[in-house]
Amino acid sequence: MASRCGHRGLGHKLSEFDPREVEMGLEEEREHFCDPNDIAITVMDHLVEDPKYYTKLKTAFRKNKSSRPRIYDAREIAKNYVRTFKDRDVEYEKRVKFTWPRYLQHVGDNLGQAYASDKWKNGSLGKRDWELYKHIAESRNKFLCVPGFLADEDTRDQIETIGPTFDTYEWPMPDAFADLALFTEANIQLHTIGTNSSPGFGRGTNDGIVSVAVRHGILGASKILWSKEDRRAKDQPFLFVYNDYDGVMFMVVGPDVKKDGIVR
Repeated sequence: MASRCGHRGLGHKLSEFDPREVEMGLEEEREHFCDPNDIAITVMDHLVEDPKYYTKLKTAFRKNKSSRPRIYDAREIAKNYVRTFKDRDVEYEKRVKFTWPRYLQHVGDNLGQAYASDKWKNGSLGKRDWELYKHIAESRNKFLCVPGFLADEDTRDQIETIGPTFDTYEWPMPDAFADLALFTEANIQLHTIGTNSSPGFGRGTNDGIVSVAVRHGILGASKILWSKEDRRAKDQPFLFVYNDYDGVMFMVVGPDVKKDGIVR
């Protein structure tokens, strides 16, 4: 089984790292988090993986100063997803502390996911009971995750992945999404051959098949709003999993996400 390995910065101190990197890191992460502890841990997470992370980030930003996330209104889309999925009106709205991740790597295909929901089964006292659902994808949809997200559950070693990395700053992203259910696990098939620019799947039936679990994960849905920038283009529905601490960890995107029945 594969899972989020947790915060690599835990057990470390900011004083262990290059002061210039720490200073740049704190400034950068204050744009994404409010809690000082969250900011410090995120900085250490990045510096454990790459001691020059923020220098490289700043260099990449200088190469494209005009690069900014493109965010569009999607509140009605989110509300409609809730109504469709849960067969009732929106019960609450909330603000989240995270933003869409800048980079996502296409590491393989999504085969299905399990989640817990109170969307259908009627319970006592007018409330609905929670049930576990297993949804098998009718089509192969792209599994895009934050680089470094996948790790072995037992050893906590990062799993090497193959596939192209996309910059979401080039996508017209939504400013709202629907909370659909409590995420349990996803089954995916990882690319196991080829290169990042030209990945492929192994010949064996079970090559690269793994289960992905996320603690306190929530299954969400929204759309990439291509029509906001090109009236002829169709918006792309997508699923994603996040938690309140780590933010978005992966997305499921493809031409048949709607067909697969979770998102209509």
